[in-house]
Amino acid sequence: MLALLLLVGTALVQAPAAVVTIDEPTVEAFLLGPSRLRATVAVAGPQPESVVFQVDGVEVCRLTVPPYECAWDAGPRVARRVVRVVATFGDGRRATAARRTRDVDVNETTHVDSVLVSTHVTDRAGRFVPDLALADFSILEDGVAQPIELLGAGEVVSDVLVALDISRSMAPAIEDLKIAVREFLGALPDSARVAIGAFNSNLFVLAPFEAEAAARFAALDRLRAWGLTAINDTMIRGADLLKSRSGRRALVFFTDGEDVASRASIESARMALQTNDVLLYVIAAGRAAENRALRDRLSGLALETGGAAYFAGRLQDSAGHFRDIATDMANQYLLAFAPTRPLGDGRWRRLSVRVGNARYTVRARSGYFAVRRRPGGRP
Repeated sequence: MLALLLLVGTALVQAPAAVVTIDEPTVEAFLLGPSRLRATVAVAGPQPESVVFQVDGVEVCRLTVPPYECAWDAGPRVARRVVRVVATFGDGRRATAARRTRDVDVNETTHVDSVLVSTHVTDRAGRFVPDLALADFSILEDGVAQPIELLGAGEVVSDVLVALDISRSMAPAIEDLKIAVREFLGALPDSARVAIGAFNSNLFVLAPFEAEAAARFAALDRLRAWGLTAINDTMIRGADLLKSRSGRRALVFFTDGEDVASRASIESARMALQTNDVLLYVIAAGRAAENRALRDRLSGLALETGGAAYFAGRLQDSAGHFRDIATDMANQYLLAFAPTRPLGDGRWRRLSVRVGNARYTVRARSGYFAVRRRPGGRP
């Protein structure tokens, strides 16, 4: 009997240890709508008999073979979630991992319940329509008219973060990018507050908003291509840098490649842009312009904020798109409204901006998440 107990004890001690890693959602992710849950089980031996995903203590899927990933609908409301993964082996051993996802970033003391809506109005010839008054506009939230303010047109001060892809695929074209961005900076009004950022798998601020023009140009001269491309992570970080700015907030985003390094999902990037009232402009060249699925995702993100997306087969062709963005930003109305329904439920609310003249075309953000706005969230 003693020998048998020793044999069993030795087998238990020698059983290979297992480590469960939650790959998705990441620590930066918001869980919203259709989401993907994914985990890795590292073990020097047989794979587990089952891998169970739980969200807030409720089982959402059970898998018996790798890859250990499943789809789950988080619903229309953003909330902090606890994701737990339990791997069970044939000998009764269990290995677990847990992750708490992000909630919307709400200021705990003071809120400014105002939503910014940058609005572009053109006639049938595609020309910007100037000199519209407050009475010419209306905003519907989920079909209900809202009381609005006209904060300005064209002359509204803008806080612009220029985020430039410097991943290694940009090496042959980095000098062309510098020239295009120099022209873009020269086309912006003197009142614009501009920061220059460069990204690969991380976003680096090379010239902050307070920098002089000479410092911004010097930052461009230092650009060198290296590293991988992280589009979603960069947009989240860019929105975070813009969120405390007091003017119209715009992220001008250039990339030539596919996202191969982000930890966060595109839905998390969408949440970050919308929560912080960031207007997104995208210029995509090279592989980013050729990949139809990526084009659709980037276009959807930009248009939903009221911005625009431009695509160029060659980087040399993107210089004109930078000029288009400068023109677009100089020809906008900035509206604001305090929703008649209280904010705070985190749900997506549809917006429709209209003008009285049916011959005009309006481009504006198509909705927002109903979180409490932070102080300084409007001019």
